[in-house]
Amino acid sequence: MATAQTALRKMREACLSLPDSVESEHFGEACFRIGRRIFASCGEKEGVCRLVFQLEPEHARRLVASDPRFEPYARQNHCVWMDAADVKDWREVRALVLESYRLNHPRNRPARRAGATGGKKSPKAR
Repeated sequence: MATAQTALRKMREACLSLPDSVESEHFGEACFRIGRRIFASCGEKEGVCRLVFQLEPEHARRLVASDPRFEPYARQNHCVWMDAADVKDWREVRALVLESYRLNHPRNRPARRAGATGGKKSPKAR
């Protein structure tokens, strides 16, 4: 059973060992970023230390459906959270961190075209 301090130390070890990852604070929790994208977080609220990861959509659905330790994270699609007290093996957490990091790494995200307007049409030249 991990305490919040132990969980944060383990998350820092896993997340900050990845290239270009940084730690910052987001809504009072430690979050780990690659560029501007959060790929994992760790924080204690209401006596529960939550570990949050973004996963492949099917992987997230499968975990929530088959493992009672995981719940959907309401603030972000395809994210799950688990109570740090329920961690059986930190290698499992590291694998989830790696998946989330890979999904959020800029080289794995669709590139935005130069001059893209985010779906908005640019005004016609007169």
